[in-house]
Amino acid sequence: AAMHGPLGEIVAALAPQTEADPVGILASLLTGCGNMLGRTPTLQIAGSQHHPRFFALMIGPTASRKGTAQDVADAVLECVSPQWRRERRATGLSSGEGLIAAVRDQVLGREPIREGRHKVITGYQDVVLDPGVEDKRLLVVEEEFARPLRAMQREGNTLSETLRAVWDGKPLGTLTKEARRATEHHISVVAHITPVDLRKYLGSADLANGMANRFLFFAVRRTQLLSRAAALDAGQVSYLGGLLAGIIEDARRREGWLLDFDERAYALWDKAYPWLSRQREGVLGGILSRAESQVRRLALLYAALDLADAIGIEHLRAALAVWRYCEATVTCFFGAGTGDPVQDAILGLLAERARSQTEISNHFSRKVENLAATLELMEEDGLIRLTQVPTRGRSRNVWMLVRPGEESEEGR
Repeated sequence: AAMHGPLGEIVAALAPQTEADPVGILASLLTGCGNMLGRTPTLQIAGSQHHPRFFALMIGPTASRKGTAQDVADAVLECVSPQWRRERRATGLSSGEGLIAAVRDQVLGREPIREGRHKVITGYQDVVLDPGVEDKRLLVVEEEFARPLRAMQREGNTLSETLRAVWDGKPLGTLTKEARRATEHHISVVAHITPVDLRKYLGSADLANGMANRFLFFAVRRTQLLSRAAALDAGQVSYLGGLLAGIIEDARRREGWLLDFDERAYALWDKAYPWLSRQREGVLGGILSRAESQVRRLALLYAALDLADAIGIEHLRAALAVWRYCEATVTCFFGAGTGDPVQDAILGLLAERARSQTEISNHFSRKVENLAATLELMEEDGLIRLTQVPTRGRSRNVWMLVRPGEESEEGR
């Protein structure tokens, strides 16, 4: 479902030619195309406007071909807009001030008008002290994300704070001697990291302050071995880039392009919303707490790339499929821990096989108080579910672990 539309066509055509994970290519394309579109397609959520602006984090070992996935996406995006690729792609995240400078507003000042031999001041005029940056789109590709994560831990570093404001679309600014502001910016991030560095440098502060939950987490790996891999088919890349260029150009010409779910999409959204909104404890809760906003933005992008008048059910299904993968990635690397030792032990038991309440109780030697209440609470949190399995006699009630995406019918 995530391979919907032109992005799916690109991945299907080019992924077999490389060792890169199709998921990595898709993640890079989602982020790059969302940045190219800019703030044109808009989704209104309560009092705030959302645009197709994403932070994607590709996680895989050194030889997982994360860079290859980015190269494939870059080859297509280069054909879409060489100027954007040349001028609006950057690397080297290190400070919030540097990020603001890359999308800074114009700065005007006043200077005196002097006339006559004695240069008498007869008035004042506006002058441009800094022309600023006209195109506020910026795609930052950081292939060693451990470095910015270490920088964020230094006292006085404002990168984490700035990234949070960037994702939210809030005005940026500094209060230094050369104060700068950045408004109407559209900054996207693609970052690469290894599992070891992810666990080592993504600290509790990033979870608590909301920096981590603004990223979409994608597990990637090398999917095939090509000992004689040739260059990408240039004709295919040019053709696919040309198709995407027409879509982006048409989309960017649209003014006041507000998109919302159509009736079928809203019916699916109503079913998926409780699953997306469920409370999660521990690390998972810290990283996955923006599920609703992330899915809406993804659905907006899929609809925009179809040049649709509304977000349809196919766009929402694609967005939910991406999110389920991201949630599974977080669970894979951080575990399904809740922070409660009893609940974590129950999750470990059910990861092996379904068990009855009596079997769970026996595991704890019947020493857990209010086990029934704990199981019901875990069910409400979407962690486990009670089901019946047939036997030769009466059916048997057992508790099962809920896998990412199994709670509802949203992607089927």
